[in-house]
Amino acid sequence: MVFPSTQVEFKAERLPWLSAGLVVVSLWVLLAIPSLPSSSERDPKTALEAAFGYWQTHGYLNPDDRTLDAARSHFDGATHGLALAVIRELGRRGMPEATSQQRAEQEMLDGLALAAGPERRSGNPLSPAHALRVYGFTPASPSFLGAGTYPFLYAGWIHFFAIVPLWFFLGASAEERWGWRGIALFTLLATLVSAATHLLLEPNSPMSLIGAAGPTAALLAVFCLRYRREPVRVVAVSPWKSNGALQLVPFALPALAIPVCWIVVNLSLIFWLDTVGARNDLSISALIGGLGFGLLAGVALQRLGIETPYLGPELEDKIRSSAEAPAMDEARVARDMGDVDRAYEVLRSEAERNPDNQEVTRLLWELAIATGQTSESASTLALQIRRLIRQSELADAVDLWCELVEELPNHRLPPDDLVRIVPLLLSSERGEFAVAALRQCADAPPGELSLGTALQLFDFAEGLDPFTALLAARRVLELPELHESKRTRILALIRELDPHNATYSEPVAPDEIEQATADTEKPLVPGPDLSSLPRFEGIQPVAAVPTRLTDEVLYFQLEDGRKARVAYTQIQALAVAALRDVSHRPVVVIDLLLNWTEMSSTPLRSIRLRSDQFDPANLVSPSGSPTENLRVFLAELQDRSRALPLPDADAVRGRPFRAFKFLRTYQRKVLKVDC
Repeated sequence: MVFPSTQVEFKAERLPWLSAGLVVVSLWVLLAIPSLPSSSERDPKTALEAAFGYWQTHGYLNPDDRTLDAARSHFDGATHGLALAVIRELGRRGMPEATSQQRAEQEMLDGLALAAGPERRSGNPLSPAHALRVYGFTPASPSFLGAGTYPFLYAGWIHFFAIVPLWFFLGASAEERWGWRGIALFTLLATLVSAATHLLLEPNSPMSLIGAAGPTAALLAVFCLRYRREPVRVVAVSPWKSNGALQLVPFALPALAIPVCWIVVNLSLIFWLDTVGARNDLSISALIGGLGFGLLAGVALQRLGIETPYLGPELEDKIRSSAEAPAMDEARVARDMGDVDRAYEVLRSEAERNPDNQEVTRLLWELAIATGQTSESASTLALQIRRLIRQSELADAVDLWCELVEELPNHRLPPDDLVRIVPLLLSSERGEFAVAALRQCADAPPGELSLGTALQLFDFAEGLDPFTALLAARRVLELPELHESKRTRILALIRELDPHNATYSEPVAPDEIEQATADTEKPLVPGPDLSSLPRFEGIQPVAAVPTRLTDEVLYFQLEDGRKARVAYTQIQALAVAALRDVSHRPVVVIDLLLNWTEMSSTPLRSIRLRSDQFDPANLVSPSGSPTENLRVFLAELQDRSRALPLPDADAVRGRPFRAFKFLRTYQRKVLKVDC
């Protein structure tokens, strides 16, 4: 058997579940229906004698003409008619009352006659109750049910393997391009057109049409139209065994040779199906209908732009390059004429269509700076940087990253990518950018920083920037998989960098805020509290009361009564703690930090909310006590903003709240404010 192999362009980005489902259904039907006798098991004379013998004892049944002809060898011409009448009369006296038993006995008689081989003049040799006849498509008695179910019926394993594998390969390739809805519609139309063509060419045929030859022929026609410009790689399954396994022989054929070979295989199948009585004399009409529909549909899809000829990787690259040139030229002309906005829009569309083009990305970024739209184009530039890093084009990646940081210092890249460009930043004497990259890594969310990356971060920062080295050391010590010997070494280096051994308050686990204010002085990890190192010159909190949560924005009211809002994308970090010195009872303070990732020594900007100034039940669905409602509000705020949780994710969600006696202690240790 010969099958077209997977094309270069077929990347299996979608799971071809519909094509696979059609194969599974066909296999299940093949296993479920009664098998037909093979030619090797058939002796026509013996089979007819057995059919006649069975009818002699069941005279109430309806024998076919061949069974009646077999009686001539038992009776002479004068007594032949009388003998048949006696058999029928005696049979009626013993006829069972149960209809189901009569039907089963009739099927038995039809099966014995079928074993003698098909007889064209006697009509369809299949029993009227046989699944291949009930669910197949018979032009003499057509039905809508049979027109839709015949592709799932097969006369045996040879018939199945000659059609279904090719049906799956071609269907999966088309499903990758069109999606499951497109391939489902195409298969349905091809099935109906094949049945209609068969009905038109042989309207009075009593034979049952089965198998997906028509839909497969339609897919094959579309396949050849798409790949007509190049040879198609083919895999042949050799019946000769080597070391106990079937051999797969790859070779190439012209695209048009594939349908020719397959039609020859199907013509051979017609003769085989003829021996089991399961096909129509003109079942080739289904192939004609399928091929015709496939050719017309393929041409129509190409005219509509849904399907295009496959040109091969090299030719497609040339076409893509030539298609990019007009966009680049148009953008440059618009820029030179002063229409920078038009140039930016042209390049943004081109970057969306072809994100891998580095020249387009660079020019787009230049125009984004000129038009003040750097935030909108930052993600495109970041994707280009990550692609260059993964392709080991680090020099270009470093240049683009420095341009990105100069405009948007808070735009983040994954720590694994940043660590790879730090050595090149240092060797090119761009130490300030190296420090910025290391600090971004140190501030990465807990799940993004692996142990290996954290150790690399610490090694780079140790001799470059003591503050970043201390932050990196804290991240390393927080990882449970750190080996004890490395932990001891890092602690020793920390003592050299930071002789002050500050401590951190231990988390508590209260059910209510009132119980969340116990004072503890045990450190979270052995060694100094690295987060207590000052990073910001003071803090600029804006007191606010939240009034409404939406999918994109948090609305709040200021102290002077003015209404304001903040987009979740502006919140870089979210800090939560229970404080005892801001009121006569413990209060949960929530800080929405707006410049947490900035590296300069500026005051920390915050929108500060207090749990004693609003009711969370008015913002979220009430779920219990006031404290539980507050936890739900904080969880919604964290999920929507995706901000860095401080001091950690559990504390932000209040499980448990982190408690501090004094506001200044919280600001120094959690917010890193110089108090």
